Amino acid sequence: LDQISSRVEMASGEETLEDGEEEQAQRAEMLMAAYSSHGGGPQKRKAELPVGKLGPRALLGKLRRLDPDPMNQETYAPEGANELDKDLDTNALEEDFELTRQHFCAEALDKALGPLREEIRQLQASMKPDAGSRLVEIVPSSSWPIEPDMLQDGEDGVTTSVELSIFLSDAAAARDLRQLKLAGIRRVLNCSPQTVRDTGPSFYGPSVEYLELWQDDMPDYCVLNDFDAAWTFATAGGACLMHCEQGVNRSCALALAVRMKLLQLSENNEEDLGAPMEALRAAWRHVAVRKQRVLTNPSFQRQLLLFARVGFRWFPSLSSVWCTPQERRMARFRAVAEQVAKRSVCGWAAMPHSSWWRAIVFIRDSVVRAEQKVQSGAFDMGTERAMRQAQQRVQDFA
Repeated sequence: LDQISSRVEMASGEETLEDGEEEQAQRAEMLMAAYSSHGGGPQKRKAELPVGKLGPRALLGKLRRLDPDPMNQETYAPEGANELDKDLDTNALEEDFELTRQHFCAEALDKALGPLREEIRQLQASMKPDAGSRLVEIVPSSSWPIEPDMLQDGEDGVTTSVELSIFLSDAAAARDLRQLKLAGIRRVLNCSPQTVRDTGPSFYGPSVEYLELWQDDMPDYCVLNDFDAAWTFATAGGACLMHCEQGVNRSCALALAVRMKLLQLSENNEEDLGAPMEALRAAWRHVAVRKQRVLTNPSFQRQLLLFARVGFRWFPSLSSVWCTPQERRMARFRAVAEQVAKRSVCGWAAMPHSSWWRAIVFIRDSVVRAEQKVQSGAFDMGTERAMRQAQQRVQDFA
């Protein structure tokens, strides 16, 4: 049992195993589970080694298990190091591992969000069924400080003041031209052009700027990957409407992120790991008392807390650290589905180029939903055979 425990502990700390070792490690896990379930030995696995006693490769492996985004050994290699396996910066690895485990991974974010989720649930349960306006003011009209280049090249731009306001709505309110005119809307950001297809530049006219973000309201979707585009558009001046189909998750998440960032800039808050929860709480409550259903997607909630914890901004390297293992499998399946859809759509001569992206997104998002109904092996692409089967399902749907 000690040998099995040692093998499993070593396997859990490595990124990859040699040929045959992965199968041995999986068998060791099964043997340990079977041994414990029959009462023949300890009921718990051998305790993990303290982080300080793990080697650099084991630390890197554990960090990758929490955050599988591209991360190589060179990131932690001191300048001039030749043998990366021996010269990794252990202190940097320990710091990143603890920070990710305690503040950035899905488990840590869900734990921190627990009390706030219950607070919002009780708040919204007390509202009347028809309470709340379809057009919700997220950011009141005022002169707000803006850093135009804050997300470019890693340096903040010159802060300027811009007169702006931001509203949130569902698709029905986005079609109400009279209401939009009364609110002085000059920009419309559509986060669900897949379903809200009857608006656009010709619908709103030349006096209103229009932008589409093709987002999906699913657990694996990284809605904040579009924060840069949403920020630039919404803070360009004047009144901006951000909407999706129901105004509950996609547009709401981006609107809350923009509100938090504007308030952070105006109050000149110091970035730390304590204030972000209060910033999210204030923004979430601000909308929750005005709209009965807001931000019901748990993964979007995690992304917003992570957004606040890293200084009210977003980076491509954060695309999956907030995901649960199942959400990562879904995201990988989504990426494969998009590639298969591109080959199918772009290879069909009868399809006009202007309709390519709409068809690709329709196939991608629809097949992700269909995959959830698969009884066994949903989102499984762990073997070449499973990958081929998944690709064939997408191809058949396309």
